[in-house]
Amino acid sequence: MQWKKIRHASFCCITVNQNRSMMIRKYPLEWLDALILRNLVQNRNIINITEQELAMICDAIQKEALNIEIQIKDEVFATTKKSEVRLLIRKYHSYFIFLIDKIAENRKNDRYKTKSILQISQTIVDTLSNLLSFIETRFDEYLSLDQRVPLTYLQVSRRELMLRLRNIKKIECDITEDCKTLDLIIDSFNQHFQSRNAPKSTYRLLRYQKNLLHLIEKFNFERKDGNFFSLLDEKLINLNFNSADYYSYIITRIAAHLTAKNQKSGKLAFLLIVFKELNQIESSEKICFDPGQSNIKVSVTNWIKYETQYIEKSIELNIGQKEMTVSKEELQHDLLKEKVECILSTDQIGLILRAGDESRILKAKSMNQVFKSIVPYLSTSQKRDLSYKSMRSKSYTAEERDKEIAIKTLERIIKHIQQY
Repeated sequence: MQWKKIRHASFCCITVNQNRSMMIRKYPLEWLDALILRNLVQNRNIINITEQELAMICDAIQKEALNIEIQIKDEVFATTKKSEVRLLIRKYHSYFIFLIDKIAENRKNDRYKTKSILQISQTIVDTLSNLLSFIETRFDEYLSLDQRVPLTYLQVSRRELMLRLRNIKKIECDITEDCKTLDLIIDSFNQHFQSRNAPKSTYRLLRYQKNLLHLIEKFNFERKDGNFFSLLDEKLINLNFNSADYYSYIITRIAAHLTAKNQKSGKLAFLLIVFKELNQIESSEKICFDPGQSNIKVSVTNWIKYETQYIEKSIELNIGQKEMTVSKEELQHDLLKEKVECILSTDQIGLILRAGDESRILKAKSMNQVFKSIVPYLSTSQKRDLSYKSMRSKSYTAEERDKEIAIKTLERIIKHIQQY
């Protein structure tokens, strides 16, 4: 291994890897380890280095990171057992985090307030973060992604995410719904970062957040005419961006379209179209933005189903009420058609009905009930619709002539019965 010294007179202890051996080194982090744990803390001469030397050191750090990345690939390629690869990857992953933690701890030292050390330490943190991202992306199957992220690494990662969120906020978007969705994504991230009740930050969740922001940064905002869900919606549903605010936003948009439609049939047709669109979008069940919330596609689908059922029941009830109304009208119409015409007058009919009640031939709760039950089905040659109340009242004040006609009518009935 050949090493080239980067020095300005007194700065002779910081060395840079010049030529990389094709053989796998026993400890590939030796140079970074020495720089972080020893030189930045103990070497007094590093404070007084020139701008040129500072640039060379930062460049050497990035080159060393590239060598480490190649070293990891070589070691994985040379290992045949999956268990050994898992151990190797987790070892690198945990030590990168350890070095980031040491940088954070050392920053409490006054030496880290100087420009040179501050810039070198930040370059190291950025480089180690990239190495972590490389491992988490390339060898995620060997990592335990549900472990809690160490606080220092989490702070570094969130600073990166916050910077990317600020850049996303500057994205120009011509689609009104997508602009609101971008604002909602930013708010959801901020709420997650600030909430004390937010789920614990695991490597899986952190990787999800990074991937989501990367997708938005590279996203081509295009309008998808004729569809309720935009291309951005499709991507977010695909990634299971199950933020409670995003779910509420989608439901609010659907409800607004329903309110604008007057006919229930139109509402139902719209819901069926949205349901069809949603059903054609794939949504991951393995990843999510908020582990405490249900899958975004499942939640929206359930809401649409319940709303559809409600409208269908409402339509059925309306039809039932109309049918009941029609039935009553038809019944009344039939009653009018099936009235029995009597040759007697209203007063004469009333006398016979009163006599039938008082002689207990017709039995009902009251005389009023007798008249109410029979009179609507009768008519006279002079009047088609008879009032049972009026008939009952007149039965008490009938004239002698009406009595005679009623009696003669009953006698005619007797004669007919006798002839049977």
